[in-house]
Amino acid sequence: GAQTFTGPLVLSGAGTGLNLEGVVARGQGGTYSHPTVLANGSTLNVASGQTLTLAGGLTTSGGTLGGGGTFSVPAGQTLAHSGGSLTIAGGSTLANQGTIGLSSGNITFGGTGSTLSNSGTFRFSGATASVLSGTGTFANTGTVENTGTGTFTLSPSNLTSTGGTFSHTGTGGIALAPTTGAYGGNTSFNGSSIALSGGTQTFSGPLALSGGNLQVTGANASFQTVGFGGNGFTQTSGGSTFNQGASPGAAVSVTGGNVAVASGQSLTAPAGLVWGAGAGTFT
Repeated sequence: GAQTFTGPLVLSGAGTGLNLEGVVARGQGGTYSHPTVLANGSTLNVASGQTLTLAGGLTTSGGTLGGGGTFSVPAGQTLAHSGGSLTIAGGSTLANQGTIGLSSGNITFGGTGSTLSNSGTFRFSGATASVLSGTGTFANTGTVENTGTGTFTLSPSNLTSTGGTFSHTGTGGIALAPTTGAYGGNTSFNGSSIALSGGTQTFSGPLALSGGNLQVTGANASFQTVGFGGNGFTQTSGGSTFNQGASPGAAVSVTGGNVAVASGQSLTAPAGLVWGAGAGTFT
């Protein structure tokens, strides 16, 4: 039934945890120092302007973080999600300075103003595809990595990344497909299967590649400086604009979409160029 605590609630004792089921609303912020479990289908609300620090971590199998406030995962702690869909709703913010561990299921935004900010590590380890999607903002200054075998797709309405790193060490890849993506500072792509798969994506700072080609598979992308190293450039659909000169270290293959190079700049292909029958214009 409905239970109301008008004063402080203190949990004590070794191994004590907090299991949340149904709808739990907090009018004020605070700290959960013990391990917290949010049951599938349940809701945890924090009032707008308030912050709830999950100092003992959070385990979820689905549910909603709402109320318009901020849920903070501090450094050294983990939000572990598997199973269903975890929704960030009502203009709420999930602020990760520790680790978000996504082994299965999805994370979705439930409305304009909802945000997931990552200054720690956002790790996907699943064997089947998972997504971060919906109307909201993913703001990244940390690391997004895939250690699993499934594909991890990031397709929120807005993605901002400042000095972020995108990496995969498993056989699964990362598909970046926000409606609008803006990358500032020094961005790193580490791995052979990181693709710009949709939306309009703009890199205002340098992009450095390690271990894989620059892959455009549906996005309309704009680049400043691209550090290819020994890697190439492949485009199957979408379009690419290079505002600075570029010289891929491996072959250039364009089988769909348009490629543009700014006036006075050059795209050099010392390892060869394949311009497929389905490719568009080169300007």
